[in-house]
Amino acid sequence: EGCLKILSFPACIMATGTRGVIVDMVKNHMVDVIITTCGCLDHDLSRLYAAYYKGLWVDPAGTDAPGAGTEAAPYRTIQYAADAARGNSVIFLNPGTYAEGEMGPDGYLYSTTTNRVIVKSGVGLVADEGPDVTFIEGKKPSNGKAVGPDAIRCVALQENAWIKGFTLKNGATMSNGSSSDCGGGVYSCYNDTCAVGCRFIDNSAVRGGAANGGCYVNCYFSGNVASSGTAPSLYSCYGAFGCVFDRNDSYGNYTKGVNNCTFLGCAPCGVTLKTGQVRNSYIGADCGSCDLYHCLVSGANYKDTCTFDDATRFGVTGVEFDESTFRPKFGKSDDLVNKGVNAHYSDYLPAKWASFGTVDSTGTDRFFGGTIDIGANEYVYHDWYVDAEKGCDDSDGKDPAHAKKTLKAVMEIASLAAGDVVHALPGVYRDGIMDPVEGGSTSNRVVVKDGVGLVADAGPEVTVIEGFRTGDAKGAGPEAVRCCYLAGADSYIRGFTLRNGAAYKTGNTQECGGGVAGADGAAAIDCIITNNVASRGSGAQGVTCIRCVFDNSP
Repeated sequence: EGCLKILSFPACIMATGTRGVIVDMVKNHMVDVIITTCGCLDHDLSRLYAAYYKGLWVDPAGTDAPGAGTEAAPYRTIQYAADAARGNSVIFLNPGTYAEGEMGPDGYLYSTTTNRVIVKSGVGLVADEGPDVTFIEGKKPSNGKAVGPDAIRCVALQENAWIKGFTLKNGATMSNGSSSDCGGGVYSCYNDTCAVGCRFIDNSAVRGGAANGGCYVNCYFSGNVASSGTAPSLYSCYGAFGCVFDRNDSYGNYTKGVNNCTFLGCAPCGVTLKTGQVRNSYIGADCGSCDLYHCLVSGANYKDTCTFDDATRFGVTGVEFDESTFRPKFGKSDDLVNKGVNAHYSDYLPAKWASFGTVDSTGTDRFFGGTIDIGANEYVYHDWYVDAEKGCDDSDGKDPAHAKKTLKAVMEIASLAAGDVVHALPGVYRDGIMDPVEGGSTSNRVVVKDGVGLVADAGPEVTVIEGFRTGDAKGAGPEAVRCCYLAGADSYIRGFTLRNGAAYKTGNTQECGGGVAGADGAAAIDCIITNNVASRGSGAQGVTCIRCVFDNSP
């Protein structure tokens, strides 16, 4: 009481998150006098200016007018926002198709082709909800050819500009044959531009149908065309990282090379890779002239000028990818998973864009499992946990402290195809019943999905799955419960005691195996199988048993 409270701070404090604390202190009369420098006023005004810290917004239903550009009142066209943007700011685009705007050739870009938008130096262009719903569409020439005088390119990037999360389609260039007539989707004449998480679809140019110049991270290329026959997708780029080329050859001067890319039915060198190298990549075709390091090549042929290290293999078969995520499929990925070299990726990704490359195009950690995979996207599996004694089926099952209680509950969240592993903590699993498999009549304590493993890390002495034998003479009445059913060739169980299980309805081959039954190729490993009953194969039926002990099964 009677004390004069003085707060003193330098101007830079007002440009940080501390500003909110100071504002609340003033509002609540916690200080009487503030002493600061003149720059504080500048910083405070800057923080109040929306474009400074939130960026500008664009929506196809917006309005190109002064005072617009906020999230609540967005601009309508990208170029209007780009003209209004300050350096090092971000422009956010709401979902929609952006097919307006014609920015003429820009001498700063040495370009002779009109562009849908030119992104100024240091500005970022971001599709807020991603490439599934946000499109920038160029214009094909009226002459019916891939390139022509009235073509419109999708995007041109000035120095240090970047874009993220768009589908860029139907862009095209003029046909003068100059370097500026490259890149129908994106054109840049600088190494320090970047496209992240974009899809390049059906663009065309003299060279580099999809793009020219800059860096490309987690992008997808398909249907792009080069009228010269040279480089349908990328040309003269700084580097490609984690990209998928879907039957769209890549070609050009890569300063930092092609790193962790997947080529489906195509190669990283339609003619030749002039400079740079290909690392940690899967090539689904024969290979031209390039330098390969830790690559897998499905084709057996390559040009005499192709060089490769001892880790590169040719004629690799059996590799398959998911059609939507381009991740390696479970059981078809042994040659890819954790077979790359981390430094082949991290040492070449430009530091400026390194934050974009910490995950693949699916959002998975780029070094999932500790070692990078070969190809664009990481093979992903998850560990789940179940605890018969302390678990709760309302828990998420992601760690031992939040384990599920029943095998039924944990199996419902395990992935069908990713190779997930369910870890069962010590205890007796006798709660929960899963329905009979298709064509069968016996309920199961657990049905292990194809591609999933069920593992008792502490071993069969302390980890038990208990079925149910009915009270009739054979113990295999209609209420019988089998211990475990393995639903596919890639499912397995390891380290359990399987006891007191039974299979109902004699004469049906799916009703054999009171302890464990399943598909051909499925495996029971290091298990004790005891005191189970069935019409045939009381202990096990149909599965491969490895290092198992059978005891007292009639």
